[in-house]
Parts: sequence; C-alpha cells; structure tokens
Amino acid sequence: MGKKITIVIPVRNRAHIVRRTLDSIRNQTWRPIDLIIVDNGSTDATPQILHRWADENDSEDFRIQVINEAVAGASRARNRGLREVATDYVMFFDSDDTMEFDHIERICTVLEAHPEIDLLHWSLSTRDADGWTSVCQSGNPDDLLTEQILHSTLATARYAIKTEILRQAGGWDESLSTWDDYELGTRLLTTNPAPVVRHLAGTPRVIANLSPDTQTGVSFSSRAEAQNRALETIRHNLSNDPLHTLIFNGKRAVIAANYRNEGSRTLAEALFAETMADTPREHHRKIRAIYATQRIARKGGSLLTRLFFQPNPPKQ
Repeated sequence: MGKKITIVIPVRNRAHIVRRTLDSIRNQTWRPIDLIIVDNGSTDATPQILHRWADENDSEDFRIQVINEAVAGASRARNRGLREVATDYVMFFDSDDTMEFDHIERICTVLEAHPEIDLLHWSLSTRDADGWTSVCQSGNPDDLLTEQILHSTLATARYAIKTEILRQAGGWDESLSTWDDYELGTRLLTTNPAPVVRHLAGTPRVIANLSPDTQTGVSFSSRAEAQNRALETIRHNLSNDPLHTLIFNGKRAVIAANYRNEGSRTLAEALFAETMADTPREHHRKIRAIYATQRIARKGGSLLTRLFFQPNPPKQ
C-alpha cells in the first residue's frame, strides 16, 4: 500500500491500560503505519511496558519509536512526537482510547484518493466507566468552525492532518494544560489560507474511554483557571471573525452557567461579565438567554447559540 501516516501517542503512567490502546493500533488492517510513542515522564512501569511492546511488534511496515519527554505536559509530548514525524499526514491519539481494526484503512483510502485534503475529520464514540457508549457526531460539515467552537469537533483523536500544515500552524500550545485540542482545532480552522477539510462519514471507529482520571477532569470548575487561559487564546484566534466571536461568546456563556451549576458563583460571574463586555450591546439579550437556558435546564445553551448566531447556509 502507498502513503504512510504517523500516529503519535503521549503516555504518562498508563501501565494498567496502555496495551489495550497499542494493540488496537497493531491490529489495523492498513500498512504501512509509523507509530511514535512519547513517554511523558512516567513514574510507574509504563516505560518498560512500552519498550517491551515495541520490541515485540516493530516491523518493516509497522515502524515504532518510543521516545522520552521528561517535562510533563501532553502538548509538550505531542510536539516532541511531531518533530519526529516523517510522513505526509499525522494523527494524534490518547493512551486510553481504542480504534476499530479498519480505522486507519478508511482514513488512508480517502487520503490517497484525494491528496488535496489538508484535514480529514470523523465522529467518535465515548464509553463511560459503566460501559455505556454514545456517539459524538461531527455536526454540520458546512461550518466546521461553529461546530468546533460549540462542541470541540476537532478533539485529539478525531482528525488526521498534513504534517507540514500542523507545523506551520505552530503545533500544540505548550502553555495550555487543558483544552489544548480545543484551542488547536480553532486555530487550524482560522488559518489563512483555510485548510481543505473533508468529513469522513460512517460509523465511528474510535472509542474514547472516559474515566475520572482523564485529563479534562470531572467538572468544569475544577480546572477553571487553566480552561480560562485556553478561552483567552481561542478568543485571540477569532479576533478577525466577528460572527464566530459571537458564537464563541455564546459558548462562554454556557461555560459560565456550568460553573454556576457546580456551585462556583464567583467563577461564573467573572466569566459572564467578561463575555458580556466582549459582546456588542445589541446581542446582550441573546447572551443572557443562553446563560439562563443552560443555568435552568442544564442543557440547551449551545443549541440556542446556534439558533441565534448560526451563519446563513450556503446558497445552492
């Protein structure tokens, strides 16, 4: 088979589950694949497991590198892996997720047929600690930036991208300790010229396994300071796009309501005040309505944001 793709996985203290992820990649029907595993300063048996697994599975058409990045931080580890990539396309994966056997074949078949594609994205499924699975759809392909702002459609394991484009965009923001994929996806979609994007339709072939120790934490307010830094960076990325800034302010109102619902009144009031100050006066009533809907119903804020600010659909 032809064009190769590289998968980069940062790993930190995942000795108990990382084999499940690695085996799902080894079992892919597509070859060749390059796999770069970045041990991010693990203090358990993870390094030994990674090196043993690599020794057992490395082959001519399944090249495996295990490298070390001692400074903690998923973005730093991902950038460390990105520097080693030697293929046209790269995709990132988390060390507790899994992919179905034909996932890479579906991706590379499209990329080989359509070399003009800069970024190919797809839906995924999430599985909670009790085994319940739900599908996270990619939403409206005609306005991926809105979907990204409202739902972080370009989460870590949901796209492949041309390596050079990601490098030109600056890679992962190492100053962010959470929502780094939310920020990166928004930044990629606001670059000029805009990347050529395509959605890979079909049943999701990636399963994100959720647990209390996942990086995003168990509540919004538990990582508010780090999240607000990411929001500030995203707002800067959207500085030349008034329409999507309004959509982003709707998202900030939703997050503020979530803070309040978790009992963090001070956090909620501060973020909501910042959002209102950044919103033209003629839209204040809409932002208040978004906040109130999310606050009272605990859902529906993103839907209302879409109804208020959704760009007009393209003419046929």
